[in-house]
Amino acid sequence: MTLKSLIALTFLSLPLILEGKPPEKALHLRFIPLGEQPTWAKPEGHLLYEPNRAVTDRLPPSLISVLSAEDPEAFPLRLRSFSKTIRLPLKTETLLLRHHEKNAASIWFTQKAPSYAHSLGVLYQPKNAEDWKFPKTLFLKDDAESFPAGYCRFVNLSEELVIVQIGDRLKTPRPKVFGIRPGTTLLRPLKVGKNQLRVGYTDAEGATKWIWANLLTLEPGQRVQSFCYQTKDRKHRQKVLFHHAPESIPTLPAQR
Repeated sequence: MTLKSLIALTFLSLPLILEGKPPEKALHLRFIPLGEQPTWAKPEGHLLYEPNRAVTDRLPPSLISVLSAEDPEAFPLRLRSFSKTIRLPLKTETLLLRHHEKNAASIWFTQKAPSYAHSLGVLYQPKNAEDWKFPKTLFLKDDAESFPAGYCRFVNLSEELVIVQIGDRLKTPRPKVFGIRPGTTLLRPLKVGKNQLRVGYTDAEGATKWIWANLLTLEPGQRVQSFCYQTKDRKHRQKVLFHHAPESIPTLPAQR
């Protein structure tokens, strides 16, 4: 085959290659805020327990909207839960988030928009912040190619070295043990079914302080989102908290 014939064949097959994956028509984004639930106490003279107002007032807003979204209507935002997925125009450069309270909307914060076609926006409080006025945002790729089923994504938002063990030392001769540095993420495969998982962090003395140990069940077609983040409660017995959420690959909203 001559060089000219090869070049011609390449150009003829190019449309077929491009047709295999249609171009994205919008950006897709959802959020998860990470933090601590309010503590409960029974005030003197009351019969029922009530949430601690000092903590409740520092929760993220429960109803937000994104002004640059195709559908700017407000949607719920709950601590340690995934929000609905919204669509953004492809050329969106800045996100303007609003919080809605008492039938009024105010600007919450602005943020540079993610460049990924499918993103998860992880919201968390800065190191010394006592409220959610100016949260930090970490955007993660959320599509099935970057984060496929059968995997667990470990996200370390804490200031400590996180230690993870997959497998039981009593049943597995060589369980997988690895560390996750602060501010980094790591993908690790899991088997369908039950996985023995332990999560901890390295304390000031260099010892591992385990904070979570349990069986994690993975169903076919699922993946696991997991996060380690710093506690804000100085009285808490551990510095780092762990949250995980098995899920199926999220479906994307249709164009309006």
